[in-house]
Amino acid sequence: GCEKQLSMKKVGAQTKSAALSLLSTLCTAPGGIGGEDKITSLCQNIKFILLAGENSGGSHGSNKQLKLDALCLVRVIISCDQHDPADVKKGVIGVLLDGLCKAVQENWYKIISESLELLSALPMLLVDAKSDQNDMTTVTNILYGAIEPRLAANDFDQEIKESALKATGCLISTLHDSLSPPQKERLLSLILLRLKNETTRIAAIKIISKISVESKDGLGKVDLSPIITDYVAALGFLLRQNNRFVKQNTVTCLKTIIRSYGTETIEASDGELMGMVLRDLCTNLIDSDLHIIHLSLQA
Repeated sequence: GCEKQLSMKKVGAQTKSAALSLLSTLCTAPGGIGGEDKITSLCQNIKFILLAGENSGGSHGSNKQLKLDALCLVRVIISCDQHDPADVKKGVIGVLLDGLCKAVQENWYKIISESLELLSALPMLLVDAKSDQNDMTTVTNILYGAIEPRLAANDFDQEIKESALKATGCLISTLHDSLSPPQKERLLSLILLRLKNETTRIAAIKIISKISVESKDGLGKVDLSPIITDYVAALGFLLRQNNRFVKQNTVTCLKTIIRSYGTETIEASDGELMGMVLRDLCTNLIDSDLHIIHLSLQA
């Protein structure tokens, strides 16, 4: 069937794309595409597609679209609720992780962005599959090595920047205990840089809100103490902006940080910072926007 089409070298890219599309549809049916053996076998064929042409300077033409279709199928396999997470982990992480990380280094922005979106789903897959600490640490280091360069780069497409931020947020919020202190500090400092950049500001604010909330899955709370005052100071500055959307997201983020970590954590590092933030919040109480006034009062 579909898998046979994917494994045959003489089958064209258009036919393989159609097979991938059909498999994506089958994933949502009861029972999905099958158990561990079927998922692993399919992932082997997807790996061949992802790594095809890597020795010839990258993929071109229809091959690029085929890779994108393969990545979209992997995302459906992970996100649908028809498969056992342990089976998906053995196929996707056991077989495809190397190929997914290499796809992040591709040249086409759509492949890079989709690969980062996939990497953002892997931390929770590890948790759902009840992985042991050794697996957690090994995969965390691999994910860090793939995500960090894209988060640090300045000259990439906006979609890539936002996908890199999302992948970083998922990595930190889910696998923070498996990151080394230097790795965690590096990612948190890069998020701060993105917060100060106008084009990535909103995405960074949302990621800070995400990592500030304690997970309901018993994963604990991320220790932001080394950088929390830098975050709060940068967010306080954004309260003075005239951009309504920035103000709304900033006030919501500040509220999340204060409720999660308390004012004591912030004041322990900088005794005057909370007073400055409160003054900026009070300034918003005379704003003509009732929604911003409401959010400021909540904070």
